[in-house]
Amino acid sequence: MKSCVIFTRQSEKKRLIICIAFFMVLMILFVSLSDISVFASTVKLVDNDDTQGHDNLNYNDAFSGYNSSSCYANNYRIKFYSSPGYYYEYIYNSSVQKTGSLSVSLSVYLNHLQFTDPEAVYRVYYRSSAGSSESYVSRSINQDTAAAGWNDLSTMVISSGSSYTYYSRRTQVRCSNNIYENTGADAIYASYS
Repeated sequence: MKSCVIFTRQSEKKRLIICIAFFMVLMILFVSLSDISVFASTVKLVDNDDTQGHDNLNYNDAFSGYNSSSCYANNYRIKFYSSPGYYYEYIYNSSVQKTGSLSVSLSVYLNHLQFTDPEAVYRVYYRSSAGSSESYVSRSINQDTAAAGWNDLSTMVISSGSSYTYYSRRTQVRCSNNIYENTGADAIYASYS
């Protein structure tokens, strides 16, 4: 009878260990999946004159502000006679943060006849937990021939998988080298995944 009691206690310990291990695996999966679903909705919509806590930067006050009903939120910014090195910066009110792979799909709102820069460059800046300096990914668009409204730039890969955490907090539109053209700055929509 004594050996039967010992056997039962050992079986209970094994079951308890298996239950604890199973519970831990479920918790890890739950935390991982909830993190993915929360992150999948990380979107930044920032207008050029946003009042939602974004602290945009108008480098050297080069982009003048105007009102127009054709533009997003009825206003826009423009740099007449584009000059290389000038930019308008959209600063998010909170940083995007993700460990592992990270990409961004960027859409820009363009709907004004004076936006004529044939190679306006949009940069999305980021840094990693590895301690490296800030880097960026970029795409250009012909603002003169772009469709009126939202224009999707191709998805930009920041990291295709690593153990580092990546942070992104700002996007810029930069003037091209075409000095007789005008660079427009209106709303941007950045979707991180």
